[in-house]
Amino acid sequence: MSDIAKAIKTGRTPDGRILSSAMPWRTQFSAMTDDDASAIALYLQSLPAIRNAVPPPLPPLALKN
Repeated sequence: MSDIAKAIKTGRTPDGRILSSAMPWRTQFSAMTDDDASAIALYLQSLPAIRNAVPPPLPPLALKN
C-alpha cells in the first residue's frame, strides 16, 4: 500500500505526523478497504500537478488566534 493510501486510512504521514482532523480518517476512512484506499491514491496521482504555496503544518495543539 502506498504512503498516500496509508495516510488516507490511518491519518498519519510516513514520518508519523498526524493529519488534520478535517480529513475524516477517524470516522469513515479507517474502515475503507486497502484496495479502495489504493484506488483513491492511484486516482489522485493520475491528476495533473498544480503549483501552489502550501503552508507548513501546524505544530501539535497549536491554535490560531
